[in-house]
Amino acid sequence: MSSNLIIIDITDKEKIILDGAQVLKEIKGTGTLLVKNPTQKSRLWNLICDVKEPVNTNLDSKELSVGTLNPTQNFAKDYEIK
Repeated sequence: MSSNLIIIDITDKEKIILDGAQVLKEIKGTGTLLVKNPTQKSRLWNLICDVKEPVNTNLDSKELSVGTLNPTQNFAKDYEIK
């Protein structure tokens, strides 16, 4: 693996509820945005994650301050999908 990588992993989970006629009744969802520093030696400084359009989520802003990630450290932000 290259030492110049930052891994961004976005995982969404949906729970769909249908009525007896198989018509959509409700959708609930959650997600996790994960920023990974996979390096063994490099510290990442002053990281800001720009999510561009956080529509239909409970994320407060378009920019998430990750801060500093030490080698092999992760930053995780959970959110709800509306």
